[in-house]
Amino acid sequence: MRERIYKYGSLNSPDIIRLLRLDGEKNDELLCHLITVPLTDAPPYFALSYCWGSAKKKHGILCDSGRLSVTASLLQALQHLQRVFCNVPKQDPSAKWFWIDQICINQEDLAERSQQVKLMGAIYSRSITTLIWLGPVYDSCSLAWSLIDKIYGVFREENPNAAYISDISLRLYSASGHEGYQLPPWEDEPWQHLRNMLRAPWFSRMWIIQEVAVSKQDPIILHGSQVYSWDRLGWAASWLRRAGFIRLGHIPRTILNIDTISNLRRSKEPWKLHSLLISTSLKFQATDPRDKIYALLGLAAETSDGSAWPEPLVPDYSRDTAQVYREVARFLIGEHQSLAIFTRTLPSVRHFSLLWKSSSRTLLESWVPNWCIPTELHQTTSLVWLSYNDANGTELGFPAQYNAAANIPASIVTSDDDKTLAVRGVRIDRITSASGGNPLKFFHLLISAQLKPLFLQAWDMTVEHGQNRSPIELVDAFVKCTTGDQSPIAGSTPEAFRRHGCAYLHSRLRTLGNRFHVLSKYSRYSNFVKQHKLDGDYENYTSLARNYCMNRRFFVTSKGSFGIGPQWLKKGDIVCVLYGSGVPYILRPNGGTYILLGESYIHGLAEGQAVDRLRSGDLHDEVFRLR
Repeated sequence: MRERIYKYGSLNSPDIIRLLRLDGEKNDELLCHLITVPLTDAPPYFALSYCWGSAKKKHGILCDSGRLSVTASLLQALQHLQRVFCNVPKQDPSAKWFWIDQICINQEDLAERSQQVKLMGAIYSRSITTLIWLGPVYDSCSLAWSLIDKIYGVFREENPNAAYISDISLRLYSASGHEGYQLPPWEDEPWQHLRNMLRAPWFSRMWIIQEVAVSKQDPIILHGSQVYSWDRLGWAASWLRRAGFIRLGHIPRTILNIDTISNLRRSKEPWKLHSLLISTSLKFQATDPRDKIYALLGLAAETSDGSAWPEPLVPDYSRDTAQVYREVARFLIGEHQSLAIFTRTLPSVRHFSLLWKSSSRTLLESWVPNWCIPTELHQTTSLVWLSYNDANGTELGFPAQYNAAANIPASIVTSDDDKTLAVRGVRIDRITSASGGNPLKFFHLLISAQLKPLFLQAWDMTVEHGQNRSPIELVDAFVKCTTGDQSPIAGSTPEAFRRHGCAYLHSRLRTLGNRFHVLSKYSRYSNFVKQHKLDGDYENYTSLARNYCMNRRFFVTSKGSFGIGPQWLKKGDIVCVLYGSGVPYILRPNGGTYILLGESYIHGLAEGQAVDRLRSGDLHDEVFRLR
């Protein structure tokens, strides 16, 4: 006789949840029972965090005389939990109650999914703790966990009283320090096994951020029959990042995911949603692109009052991705009066279809951040800044040296077209010349030892359009543009970084030999570069320029300003300062509206000079309709 499929009943109140009980014995077939209960009256339960895995091949489990289909990954987790918890005394009320999204939410009911997603932050925070299922143990994974324990020991010995990420000193990696900590060499087995473990899909899953961060107790990691502490793993990850180990490429970037979640766990105040999005959207993945936002709502400051969520942030799976992203972007700009989220915008595929063919690229207006964009399509270093504050939450904004709009807040003008964002600002200039070639390879060519590529073109553009400037002005403009004026990151003063830039320029330009000096337009600069390269560090410059020139183009404006901007800019694009931003933006006129190409650094516009000209009457305020 064919078994019937389990049929979900309706959840008749917005605060009702389902809980799962495992009734089977250790090695029996899985037997489950579901109850509905108000969240506030729920018995003690554990909340499970796991990777769904492929939904193509599902397995049936018996639940209240019906069959429920679950993925293979969840089946393994349930079998493990049944083996573990069958030995807990049945009188213990927490013995066998679990909340598991794949089972406790009717995934076929969009309205229920939307409502339950709104509750998920509370569901995980009210649980006994979060149980993390990493999957079955593989050979020698214990070596990976032993290495984590050793790294944690180093961290605690150095920082016995650390409570926040800021308590760990920030420094560059040192090979002698590595040896001094008595950590194994990079080529040894423990590091290889740690790399293998960190490649597990769970570490990149979007939903784990909330599932782990809100757990009131230290989440428990279940790796096969082994049990580990999340908080120890989190501190080890944070120490590796602060001690400079991450930049070397020996450890998968997912270690940064662990660090991000751990920072959220330690924060005393909730982060604002735009800070959460900028911290997570490129690192974590979601099958449904709307979950790039919905998976964070249980953490966000804007939704911390569970009874009064702003309408654009209420989960609704009946809305398509473009509508969700558009409404959330408009809300965040209006709520925080900042355009910092523009750092995740990309020109619409309808304008630049040649840029990518990924099916995950959603058709969005140019002003709408694409939070589901593949990482490989957004490798440009952002010009916005996350200001970490363990006590007061984390703020998204701009570095202190970026104040192009002179602190004037973003101003949205009412529009009848929800696909258009009308904002106020000042038109500054237009681009008259841009570095050529393949913009995706701009920096690779910039640091090349070859004589002809874009490095020479960029320097040549600087010299050609700066004949009326002194050598120091011209070198400063070039160095600051190619590094985004971010010398503080390298721990240098502007004067010291000028020497680093001169060391770099000298090493590249001397390859021209006599050919360089016979060009009269170069001669007045060559001696200056040679004189000021003393005590300069070539690598100090290139490491920073690598970050800020990657996937950007060097350009010159009609008024002789130099800058770096989006890789798809071209002659005729306009430069403007929009209120609510710390940097200028590049726009392209398009039939009465503008395409937002992206952020830029322009030498001489970072300190509010455009607003000074506005107030003196030299420029005028206008509305830019972005589409």
